[in-house]
Amino acid sequence: MPDIKKILLPIDVTHPHPEFLPLLNELVPLSGAQVLLLYVKEEWPAMEHRMRTLAHSADELDRSVNEKAGKVLEEIKVKVEQFGAAVKTEIVGGPAAAMIEAVARDEGYNMTALTPGSPQSVDKFMLGRVSARVVRHAPGMVLLLRGPLPEKIDHVVIGLDGSQPALDAMTMAAHLFSFHEKATKITLVSVVSISRVFTMFSPVEYVSALESNLKMTSEALLAEGEKVLAQLAIKNVEMKLTEGHTAEELIKVANELGAGLIVVGSQGKDAIKHFIMGSTSSTLATHANCPVAVFKGDHA
Repeated sequence: MPDIKKILLPIDVTHPHPEFLPLLNELVPLSGAQVLLLYVKEEWPAMEHRMRTLAHSADELDRSVNEKAGKVLEEIKVKVEQFGAAVKTEIVGGPAAAMIEAVARDEGYNMTALTPGSPQSVDKFMLGRVSARVVRHAPGMVLLLRGPLPEKIDHVVIGLDGSQPALDAMTMAAHLFSFHEKATKITLVSVVSISRVFTMFSPVEYVSALESNLKMTSEALLAEGEKVLAQLAIKNVEMKLTEGHTAEELIKVANELGAGLIVVGSQGKDAIKHFIMGSTSSTLATHANCPVAVFKGDHA
């Protein structure tokens, strides 16, 4: 099982949220890891034009931004180094999600950890869009750190959809997050989810038969997941079968149980099943109220 050795940590220098670093270290011990603190200067032509009118030159504005961002990154660097990581900083320009993806892929980072932005509604919306795109396109594992900070994560919700990446995600999370050593409680969730578009244009009898088949399949998935965890000496496991939109149900279950983490696999469905089952990881990236770990197929 591969270790997380290279971690990309994008930083919003206006709201850096260093309070999430202990949670990151609890989930993935930073000792010995290589961490890159990345600040992306987004390009907004209209705003940039107005800002440049306040500066004597474009170079002066860039120097000012780089200097202030560099100070914030250095402050975060000191905090991360206290956990035993080797830390570098980098400032790049461009669309946030695209640059995060490019750096992660080009420099071989096998985990990207995203923290919340500012509390304003517009910034929350933009963060959601960035997170959703990074989840879809960045390589390796994506860890979204958000929600109220728990003292520790002792309850985890894991989504199983029948795909190999979902089982891989569960197994890798068990190893990476040390579920057995920490005596973490696991709730396996399988959601019977059929697109409304599919039900609208299909015969009632066919939809009913499909729903019944999916329920039986989901029960088998949960049993298989429990078996795999038992082989890893993880026995504090409960299983939950629900109906509805997959991501919404995972969020609902996590909220009801007070879980501190949601784990899912990504890109595990073929085109037809993806149409029927709907999107999960992108919605979780935008709407979950607790940290979310998305294990990608390429990482597994």
